[in-house]
Amino acid sequence: LKQFNGIDSAVMLSWRAMAANAGSSGGNLTKVANGQIDSYIVSSAKAVDDFPRPVFIRLYWEFTGTWFPWSTYTSSGAKRTGNSPEMYRKAWQRIRSTFDGGTKSQINNRLSAVGLPARKVSNSSLPAVKAAFVWSVSKGGVKPKDKPHKTADYWPGNAYVDWVGQGLH
Repeated sequence: LKQFNGIDSAVMLSWRAMAANAGSSGGNLTKVANGQIDSYIVSSAKAVDDFPRPVFIRLYWEFTGTWFPWSTYTSSGAKRTGNSPEMYRKAWQRIRSTFDGGTKSQINNRLSAVGLPARKVSNSSLPAVKAAFVWSVSKGGVKPKDKPHKTADYWPGNAYVDWVGQGLH
């Protein structure tokens, strides 16, 4: 860790990664998984890599709730188009595979291994980004009780998660 005002510190980014415009809530997880925001992911990876302190990325946090656009269901219980536990996992895997860097071929091989299409950007290679990925659920989840999925259905895999956290409101 690096010192900030005499205290060891790192930065935690809560990143929605849903659209090409930072802070936008547009798009859905299927679009992310299929590579439609690859250039945004690459530019974000480069920005994180340039940051002078350690970075934790809390990607698509509190996904078991209904209040974020990456949740599978709305608060009324309606299914969100393009979102599902599978697409959550695949979007996460695409982002992490890009952040792990390597040649375009190495990254595409990692994507192919989990059934994802090749990158849609022309960059030939990327450095491995020095960031830790945090899988963060909301306490107990509040998904509609009649919907058939569990928190574990969203687990992207050990190779994609560095830390597990829980939101306690």
